[in-house]
Amino acid sequence: METTFQSRVPVRSLARHLGETVVLRGWVFRLRVLASTTFVILRDASGEVQCVGASDALNALHLKLDDAIEVVGSVRSDARAKLGFEVDVVLIRVLNPATNKLPFNASSNISGVGIDARLEYRPLAARNDTVGDVAARWGFWHLSRFAADYSRLFGELPSATRARWLAESG
Repeated sequence: METTFQSRVPVRSLARHLGETVVLRGWVFRLRVLASTTFVILRDASGEVQCVGASDALNALHLKLDDAIEVVGSVRSDARAKLGFEVDVVLIRVLNPATNKLPFNASSNISGVGIDARLEYRPLAARNDTVGDVAARWGFWHLSRFAADYSRLFGELPSATRARWLAESG
């Protein structure tokens, strides 16, 4: 098996790469499959982008929410897109499939998920924009209380956990 390594481009930097072919790595945040077109919202530590590909080419991958993927594609301008551009998929590789046994996924509303499940799957529950969002999702409205409780339970501040997780994930 031949392995090559290409530098990935963070989503936040894609605007500088219009018209270029790029490599993205992240996870499937949302997925919409139509008859001829599949829309994959890829999320990485810096943001999310819509990737567009032919359904017949992508169906064999059996993509699911939270699969870790690598997308090779060309960045093109599109006024309808949230960021003003999309990525036309040339190739998608599943780097690590998500298990089917997760009690929720990264794009779920987890307000109805018990605290034990949230703590058990905290790296998944923490996939959001800010530590404050994590605190609010868990019902903490006072960030200092959240940080103190988190430190007591896990031995570090939530911002340290998030920084380490972002460094490990990409």
